[in-house]
Amino acid sequence: MKILLFLILLFTLNLSATPAFSEFFEKQRIAMLLIDPNTGAIVDANNKASRFYGYSREELKKMKIQDINAFTKEQVEKEMNEARNQERDYFIFNHKLKNGEVRTVEVRSTPYIFEDKTLLLSIIQDLSEYRIKQDDLFHFQGMLEEAIEESRAEIDETQKKRDQLIFGFVSFLILSIFILLFLIYKLQKARVYLREAKSLAEESNRSKSDFLANMSHEIRTPMNAIIGLSELLGDTDLDSKQKDFLRKIDGSSKMLLRILNDVLDYSKIEAKKLEIEEKSFEIENVFSQLRILFVEKAMQKEVELYFCMKKDLPSVLVGDELRLEQVLTNLLSNAIKFTDSGMVILKVELKEKIDSNRVLLEFSVEDSGIGMTKDQLDRLFKPFTQADNTITRKFGGSGLGLSISSSIVEAMGGKIRVESVLDVGSRFYFEIELDVLSWGGCFYSIEKDPYKVLIVDDVEISREVLANILERFGCKHDGASDGFEAIDMIKIADREDEPYDFILMDYKMPKMDGKETIKMISQMHKDGELKYSSSSIMMFSACAKEDIGVDDIKIDLFLPKPITSSTLFDAFSNIKKGIVKKDHIEHKDNPMDLSGISILLFEDNPINQEVTSMMLQKVGAKIEIANDGKEGVEKFLEGRDRYDIILMDIQMPQMSGYEAALKIREVNKKIPIVALTAAAMVEDREKALESGMNDHIGKPINSKELYSKIAKLCNKEISIKEDKKEDSEILLLNREYVEDNLEEKKEIDRLYKMMSSSLEKQYANIVQDLDSNPEEAERLIHSLKGSSGSLGLDRLQDICKKINTLQKRDEPIGDDLKNELKEVLEKTKKALEKELKKE
Repeated sequence: MKILLFLILLFTLNLSATPAFSEFFEKQRIAMLLIDPNTGAIVDANNKASRFYGYSREELKKMKIQDINAFTKEQVEKEMNEARNQERDYFIFNHKLKNGEVRTVEVRSTPYIFEDKTLLLSIIQDLSEYRIKQDDLFHFQGMLEEAIEESRAEIDETQKKRDQLIFGFVSFLILSIFILLFLIYKLQKARVYLREAKSLAEESNRSKSDFLANMSHEIRTPMNAIIGLSELLGDTDLDSKQKDFLRKIDGSSKMLLRILNDVLDYSKIEAKKLEIEEKSFEIENVFSQLRILFVEKAMQKEVELYFCMKKDLPSVLVGDELRLEQVLTNLLSNAIKFTDSGMVILKVELKEKIDSNRVLLEFSVEDSGIGMTKDQLDRLFKPFTQADNTITRKFGGSGLGLSISSSIVEAMGGKIRVESVLDVGSRFYFEIELDVLSWGGCFYSIEKDPYKVLIVDDVEISREVLANILERFGCKHDGASDGFEAIDMIKIADREDEPYDFILMDYKMPKMDGKETIKMISQMHKDGELKYSSSSIMMFSACAKEDIGVDDIKIDLFLPKPITSSTLFDAFSNIKKGIVKKDHIEHKDNPMDLSGISILLFEDNPINQEVTSMMLQKVGAKIEIANDGKEGVEKFLEGRDRYDIILMDIQMPQMSGYEAALKIREVNKKIPIVALTAAAMVEDREKALESGMNDHIGKPINSKELYSKIAKLCNKEISIKEDKKEDSEILLLNREYVEDNLEEKKEIDRLYKMMSSSLEKQYANIVQDLDSNPEEAERLIHSLKGSSGSLGLDRLQDICKKINTLQKRDEPIGDDLKNELKEVLEKTKKALEKELKKE
């Protein structure tokens, strides 16, 4: 209570007059110090403090509290900070007097504003000699009253009438000060909690980024393998069916790879760095890609899949086709996954024609699946969660797709909404505005009178989808809901001399299925009931052709659902000919040629040097090699005018690629520099750009991407096949990949011999080094990862990637990985030996 009363009166004096406080401070019978909490310097001391410590006031003003306090310097600073931050105000210390004696003292400290500076006002009581007695308090109160009376005497007589108001104001001010001090204390606490929460969040984001970076390496390898094999297979002789399969594999894998890269870069979405491109595209192409992705999956579950696109839609739009595909891919994948029977419908509608150059479109995916409860809907768009999070859940998935899709749609200016009823189904939909490039209608034309088509299907939405497509083609059409109605309509058309050119027949229908209906039509022709020759019949179904068995019926073509404009157009074209697709794209095909371009390559791995050099020499480029960053910088400085572009590995001895790029930029700001590295995340690209590089190419190197970027940076026009990717399936030895990039058999065999020799010598003890020499092992693993990838030694590259990831994170490498590395090394050696023995 004594200290509390003292502080209240102290604040009153402080607010009244500084001279009064100074006189009050000097005359106190309690030892008092003013201390600078930032340095510990004693700003002032009263007479009682001088007598207590044995120093004069001037001596004390030249000292620091650390000179008096017997505790450690760190502890004194810590407790000064606690007093300044009002975390504590009571302390017990051992203070040293001038005569060397140590006294135990009680210290009360509180922040005090003195001449616009925050100081600590400390009251010291000697616990070893006395406590403040009751009469001290009376004396203390008397002195305060005298000080107050002296202050009042100086006030003009006219102010006496306002004493009551002033007293109330002062009381309110004192109360406000204490409230403010309390709020400041709470605010400081909140800041501490906020800092801790921020630190935890940042650590979580770092962990997630590390996970995404590692997953990027792991997933890119098999996906690039599928793309690479598709490209290689496309250069061989294939029949039409094989080409169709290959087109589907190639299109699906490329789309999936692009989507995977975006998913793995989820941190970009969280950081609000998601970019939406503005390029022209056709919705029909989007539907075609989605059909390739999901037709087999829907057929396996016998789910009816429908793509509905109204005829009043614009033909060419401007927006981000890939992002739109990514969202629809996720919604369709979920719809089919959660639907065991019934149908899934993808629909796009024109909601509003804002003007001739802009429209509002609604995209929706509706299913007849399991539906969701309200609780499941509430957590549906949260990242890393699913509607069913139990360990016995039936359906897999990361729980990330809908969160990413929601972010993409919001970046496009829309919002995904959902309607769902448990055990009935769900409907996901969103509206986005898009610019219109062309209202030119369908890119298909029929070079004769419009066809007359009969659609036979018991499902209304199926007839509606096909009718919309036929109207866009300019065809006449009728619809029948079952086989018997179809037979009657065929007879009527025959009698009226307007037979159908095409009959589109669904397989699964009530009363009479498609096969029985087709058999009846054939019998009618045999019996002469129809005077016109047979119409072209196409059967379509959600079931696979092999499951239906169509060998016993006469059809011109079988079409799996969903049917799109392009698949139906191709069917018409194959059967009737005479129809063509309009091509609105001009193709420019210049020869692939980089002759005249001089390149300086920074690469420490001999095999990677050979592979990259041969890729570039194949197209006429001139190559000069530097074995590490330091040598590369020296070569550039010696002949900086000789080179048109620099290709630079990142991890090299002597000097890293980042350091080398910075040194080159000190003397030359213009020469293009391209990073060559296995690190392919957004952060890696950004780091390369920050060091002064112009671009970034991932390893194993994609030769076509490399050519394209060199040509662009050196202002040289070439044409290159798109999306040629590196790597292959997880094979021991993928010679096809190497031949695609290098072509010359002798050179490939020479590189294989070099690798075989390196495995026997340079990498002979790599497994043992993982335990005995970790630093050397990390260098060897990184080198082996790059060279094995360049030579198509996929399994060896794969295990090296896994180990290298653990090394970078300073995590232990288990015996299972060590044994796998040992096994793969032996198998790779044998595979190389076997390959080199071939003639």
